[in-house]
Amino acid sequence: MLRYGVCRLLKINTYQGKTNWLACENKLESMKKTKYYEIMVFNGNHEACRQFRLPKALVKTVIGTSSFVCIGAVFLLTLFIRNGLAIEKLQEAQTKNSTLIAEIENYREAAIEFENKLQLFEAKSSELAQLVGAEDSGQQNVGLGGPEVSSDMDASPELFNNELNSYMRSDLSMLNRKAELVEQRLSSVEETYKTKRDMLDAIPSLLPANGWFASGFRHRKDPFTGKRTFHKGLDISCDHGTPVYAPASGVVTGRGRNGGFGKMLVINHGNGIVTKYAHLSKFNVSKGQRVKKGDLVAYVGSTGRSTGPHLHYEVHKNKKAVNPMKYIIKDIRPL
Repeated sequence: MLRYGVCRLLKINTYQGKTNWLACENKLESMKKTKYYEIMVFNGNHEACRQFRLPKALVKTVIGTSSFVCIGAVFLLTLFIRNGLAIEKLQEAQTKNSTLIAEIENYREAAIEFENKLQLFEAKSSELAQLVGAEDSGQQNVGLGGPEVSSDMDASPELFNNELNSYMRSDLSMLNRKAELVEQRLSSVEETYKTKRDMLDAIPSLLPANGWFASGFRHRKDPFTGKRTFHKGLDISCDHGTPVYAPASGVVTGRGRNGGFGKMLVINHGNGIVTKYAHLSKFNVSKGQRVKKGDLVAYVGSTGRSTGPHLHYEVHKNKKAVNPMKYIIKDIRPL
C-alpha cells in the first residue's frame, strides 16, 4: 500500500489495477540523485495542483539549525534552573549563617556572664578560705578565648559550623575547668569549716549594723579638736535606733557608760578577740550573757562624744586594736 501510494504521488501508470513496480523503483532512485525535494499538493480529486521544489541542502540546514536551537534552548533552560536553585541555596545558607551568628553572639554573652559569675564565686571562695584557714591554691587564670568566628555571609555553613563548634568546645572546656577549681576550693572550705565551726562562730565576720562608712581605721582629723589623730575603729553612720547585732558568738563582758564613748558594750569572743560598740542609745543584753552571731545586742545612738547618730565599732586582737575590715566578709550584713 505504501509503495502504491508513493507511485500514485509520482504519477506512475497502473494497468488493470496493477502497479508498474519497476517504473516506481526507478523513479524513486532518480529522486534520490536529485538535489531537490519535490512537494506536491493535491486537490480533492487526487490531482496535483501545486508543486514546490526545495533544495536538499536548505532543508538539511534548516533541520540542523532547528536542532541546534532546540538543544541550545534546552541547555539554557537547564542552566537557568540550576542557577535559580543555586541562588536559592545560597540565600538559605546566608539565612542560616545569620541565625548562627546571632546564636554565637548570644552564646558569647552568656559565656562571659557565666565567667564573671565564676570569678565572683572564686573571689568569695578565696575570702572564705582565708577566713576559715583553708589552703588556697591561688587564683587560676582560666580565661575565655578561641578563634574569631567569621561573619561572612558567603561563608559555607560547614566552615561556619566548624568554627563555631571549635570555639564552643574551647570555651566550654575552660569554663568547665574553672568551675571545677571553684568547686574544689569550696569543698576544701566546707571541710575546714566543719572542723573549725566553733572557732569560726567566734570570728567577727558580720557587719554589726546597716549603714554607710563615715570613717575608717586610719588617721583622720578629729571632728572636735581638728587635730590629726588615729581612729581605731569604724564609724557606721545610720539612723538613731538602728539595731546592732553581734558579729560573732561570745560573752558580754562590759555594759555601761565609758566617758567619750557614751553607752558602750563589750563582747569577748575568745581566742584573744574582743569587740566594742560605742555611742549606743540602749542595750538589749546583760553583762555576763552569752550571745550568738547575729543576736540583737543594742541600738544605735549618739551618746558620749559624738556629732550625730552612728555606731563606733572596734575589734581588738590580744588587747591591740586591729582593722575590723580584716574580719568582715563583704556583702554579708545582718538580717
